[in-house]
Amino acid sequence: MDKSYTQCSNGENNALAIRLVWYTEQTCTTFSNLARGLCDFNLANHLNSEPALAAFDPVRGQHLLRFNNSEEITAVLTARVGMTTTTDLLYVALSTSQDDHFLDKYHITADGEVELVSRDQYSLPITLLRWNEIMQEIYGGNVNGVFVIPLERCSNYTTCGECTGSGDPLCGWCTLGQYCSQSVECSGSSHTAHWVDNQHLCIASVSLTRASMDVDLIQSVDLTIDPAEASLPSHPPHHYQCTLYHGSIDNATYSLTAPFTNGACQLQQAQVDAFDGSHIDLNFRLQLGTSTTEIFPTSSMLALHNCSLHTDCLKCVEASEVCGWCVHDRICTGNPTSCRHEEDWRTIDEDGVCPVVNTPDRGSYTLPVSVRRELILSTFNIPPEVWTKHIVLLCFTRGALRPSLTELDLYFCVPSLQ
Repeated sequence: MDKSYTQCSNGENNALAIRLVWYTEQTCTTFSNLARGLCDFNLANHLNSEPALAAFDPVRGQHLLRFNNSEEITAVLTARVGMTTTTDLLYVALSTSQDDHFLDKYHITADGEVELVSRDQYSLPITLLRWNEIMQEIYGGNVNGVFVIPLERCSNYTTCGECTGSGDPLCGWCTLGQYCSQSVECSGSSHTAHWVDNQHLCIASVSLTRASMDVDLIQSVDLTIDPAEASLPSHPPHHYQCTLYHGSIDNATYSLTAPFTNGACQLQQAQVDAFDGSHIDLNFRLQLGTSTTEIFPTSSMLALHNCSLHTDCLKCVEASEVCGWCVHDRICTGNPTSCRHEEDWRTIDEDGVCPVVNTPDRGSYTLPVSVRRELILSTFNIPPEVWTKHIVLLCFTRGALRPSLTELDLYFCVPSLQ
């Protein structure tokens, strides 16, 4: 401070005049001849020897926004919006040389960056902007009068992606209500994922992690949420439930419901046992309570297989990847532990599953009726450990045996281990 004063009095700062604030305003010019320092200077009409205040370098601000020469700023307003959190907004009314009039809405981020949210065009220039913090409203004025300027237009967005990608920091997606709004207008917004303002948190789909299962081996089925960053809203007003149905949800030929806990659908064995067919494809839906309104998009199905109904090996292993054939027990099951020897459980993914008899080149064997003849047939997939047992061929004819027939065609045979 003293250095500034001395430079001023000696004319070293190249300024014609610098105002010094004391009890009365004084002016230091380049023609001053003050040899003493600032702290030694005393005004005769004051009792105390208080030092004066002066500025050597003026305070220079940095522009948050710059506009073209063709744009004239007619009004500026800053507003802080929000309840639990605060959002800083900047409104700038401007007119252009082409006689266009705009109101720009900006978001001032936490790190001081300014981001354009929206630009609205008006027929007349806005010359007045006022912020009512109590009512959380903005008033604009022009030559015709005063009007209310909407703080946000969240309701214009109909999807989570549109809402969270709008760039408006006041807008977010109310997940359970399926609408775009401010957080204070979304019930339960203080809970996790009830109100989201990030596109990466929008639920694209909910699906089952399993595609098929055996009715005799019911397990809980986990859910997959896409994208992985998203999550289901916690603490909903009603419980979630999984619904699996065949046909339409309102007119299903077979359906079952399961409670949703710990991120999985908890299927009930009694419900699944009611299905007496061999295979059925079920649509999947995650519902809130008993409501049939689809809240979360689903893209998944669950195939139920009654493996035990298959008595033929080939049909068993071709029915589904969940069904397997117990080689020694000759049963179809989705549970390997149902076999006497668990290693005997074979699926379609393995080579050499089912015992098969090779078909002759000509497609059938022709034998005289009532004539006993030994046939040598080639087979494969017969377990070596049962070679010592009897292999009975069950052969099927093209038609019923009649006394008038002199020959019998055996057109296919299947082995049965005994």
